[in-house]
Amino acid sequence: MALLQDGLLRLEGLAWPGQPVAITIEREAAEGHDADAASGGEQVFAARLALELPQLGAVAIELRLAGAAVSATVRSAQPQRFEGEVADLGEQLATRGLRPVLLQSLGPEEAR
Repeated sequence: MALLQDGLLRLEGLAWPGQPVAITIEREAAEGHDADAASGGEQVFAARLALELPQLGAVAIELRLAGAAVSATVRSAQPQRFEGEVADLGEQLATRGLRPVLLQSLGPEEAR
């Protein structure tokens, strides 16, 4: 209900025992434009997940959805570890009728 009312839902808890996770889901508003017009008439939703993994360190994942178009960015200190999984994610999204438009694995400070 918070997402529909406020456009933002933030959850913090455990992904599994002993593993904290923070998840944010929000409806994005386009800057300087009507949100529907900026995304071709589709609302844009973003989900962000942040974990601190014992062997990989900080890992942040951002997903954006506008209609059937999906983008995914994984940020970590070891981006090469996620490249194959990001490619697999694109295939899985496509088989479910979504259109991957940008899938990338980046270091923590790399620009998009």
